[in-house]
Amino acid sequence: MIEWMLLLAGIIEFLLPASVAVYLWKKHKINWIFFFFGVAMFLLSMVRIPLNMAVQSSLSQHLYGASLLVLAAFFPSLTAGIFEEGCRFLGYKYIFRPDNRTWKSGLMYGTGHGGIESIIISANHLLTFLFLMAAAGFLPAWYVAELQATPAYMPLVAAVERIFAFCLHLGLSVIVLQCFLRQSRKYLGYAVGLHTAANFVALLLAQKSIFLSETSVGIFALIGLYIIWKFRNES
Repeated sequence: MIEWMLLLAGIIEFLLPASVAVYLWKKHKINWIFFFFGVAMFLLSMVRIPLNMAVQSSLSQHLYGASLLVLAAFFPSLTAGIFEEGCRFLGYKYIFRPDNRTWKSGLMYGTGHGGIESIIISANHLLTFLFLMAAAGFLPAWYVAELQATPAYMPLVAAVERIFAFCLHLGLSVIVLQCFLRQSRKYLGYAVGLHTAANFVALLLAQKSIFLSETSVGIFALIGLYIIWKFRNES
């Protein structure tokens, strides 16, 4: 059963950004280049991963209990906010022409940024599905038992999280755009803070309940959608 849930989740996670990008391209005539700008900036932000790993290793050697739990959740959340929103800002500043810094192109930019993350997770789910289908009779018993113990709904929970995170990414893209439309870098600070808070709260709540964690991500997704609506008339 879980194999087919992996397939379904993978399809959802791939179709979400693809369908939004196609809609923006066909309905609003937004060039695909802004999608690929978003992809590039997200991949660039991944330079934080070695830093996260080094700090997490250091924390685990010097802290324990609640302090370790909080800092281990806060630090990667902070670096995600700083690096992802910082790269998003740099993209607007150095790649976008001034006349291309519009609400619609910002949405396509956010679609690429949040979309590539969703597509990577989708690829992981689809490859896992194909592996399980191809190697079903050759897997070790312990792996089969572990797989069967995994709730079948978990891949769909991951897909729902991607939908929520994608909505937030679109909102964050629109917030950072205001740095240029309103000539104020305080909006970069808002984006970093919102991104950090969303990750941090979700990671902390995941220690208690995956459903509480996903609910928090859903709330931040609504904030992202509100931001998109609020700034929809920006040029």
